[in-house]
Amino acid sequence: MSTLLVDIGNTRVKWAVLRGARVSRVRAVAHGGRPAGLGALVHKAPREITAVMAVCVAGMKFERALRAAVRTRFGVRVSFLRSTRSAAGVRNGYRDVWRLGADRWSAVIAAHALGRLRPVLVANIGTALTLDAVEFLRRLMLHVPPRGFHRLRHFGFLANRVRQEKLAQCRTLLGHATPPRVRDEAANREAPEVPALPSLARPPLPSRVDARRAGATERRR
Repeated sequence: MSTLLVDIGNTRVKWAVLRGARVSRVRAVAHGGRPAGLGALVHKAPREITAVMAVCVAGMKFERALRAAVRTRFGVRVSFLRSTRSAAGVRNGYRDVWRLGADRWSAVIAAHALGRLRPVLVANIGTALTLDAVEFLRRLMLHVPPRGFHRLRHFGFLANRVRQEKLAQCRTLLGHATPPRVRDEAANREAPEVPALPSLARPPLPSRVDARRAGATERRR
């Protein structure tokens, strides 16, 4: 059983033949935006082709041309790979799954299978440079604590309850300070006197008569 693998990109067509578990040498040719050349490509393929799998990002006219050429040459249907939400253990992280092109989607699935569940970075260098991370972001987020989580806790002599007393005791044992203070001493201290705050009461507002008199006085001046 032989399968013809076809990748129709924006500028080139790549193809190879899969026989069992072995893939032939990959060949490529520029299509120049004209799908007519796909007929010649299919005509040069081996006669024992029993299935055709393709990825196309160049538009529907290339898909129609490939279907017609394969039907004429081999009498089989072309299976086009489409971007989906998940496949073969890989999840598409795009909100709109179609934004991840089918060529990149197939490369990510293949990298995931070849990487054997290890994090993989797939670099596609074509008409545009794209980087797709497989399992990297998920594993990275495992090390990000949830919101509100106490990321730093102190134990022993740095615990919040006994920090002041224990640190003072450590300094005493090291000969750098006076004996430790007892917490009760701080509690028994007299609270410092707080000066009285000035009155916050608002002064009385002038009446209408006083306001008229003040205005008349101001005009006379």
